[in-house]
Amino acid sequence: MPIDRFRVRPSAGTLFAFFVVVLALAEAHECAHILTARIVCGGWGVRDFSVWSTAEGCSDHPFVLLATFAGPLFTYAVMWASIWMLRREGPDSQRSIGIVLIFGALPFARVFTAITGHGDEVSGFTELTGNHWTGWMIGLASVFLLSVYPLACAYRNLAPERRPLVFCALLIMPILLHGLVIHGAMNSLLRNKVWSANGWLGSPWLVNVWQILLLVSSLALWRKASELFQPV
Repeated sequence: MPIDRFRVRPSAGTLFAFFVVVLALAEAHECAHILTARIVCGGWGVRDFSVWSTAEGCSDHPFVLLATFAGPLFTYAVMWASIWMLRREGPDSQRSIGIVLIFGALPFARVFTAITGHGDEVSGFTELTGNHWTGWMIGLASVFLLSVYPLACAYRNLAPERRPLVFCALLIMPILLHGLVIHGAMNSLLRNKVWSANGWLGSPWLVNVWQILLLVSSLALWRKASELFQPV
């Protein structure tokens, strides 16, 4: 099947829709952690917008590591499902969304944290093996194994014109914006006790409001997000 090339067609609307997808996938990643922890532990832990913990007394549960791996497994599932969207016959909007989802899953964040010896994969395998160096190497290898091919597919489907620059921008800019919103704004609000009481799903009310906003916005802006990439 011939490879369709796509050029970025940025506008205020398409970039905003793309960033909503980035935030929605990041929150879904956190939800995968806490929902798995709830199933394993039988109770809710504590969370904010980027950090979570298991329920008290659950740290020694034999299956607690499932919660650690649940987040990245969700993220990788999105990235690999996007490859199918790129390869499957269908409208251009389908392939555009495939590229949006690969970059929206923040793959470079997974690679960078693993390289620096952090992240879910490294911490999970460190706990599993009982040795940080071994866990680091296995975690790093798993991140590269699961990230490189989806990124290569996305790169291959970008238009040749300024492709390396566009590729790097799509990798890095969403991470910076995500950090500003989540760490710079939303977690700061929680630290200042804004709607910090527990609401649904073991999460503060502020997180619940955020989840609803992201869900509604993602559904409303899905078509606009698919317009970010247009065939050459």
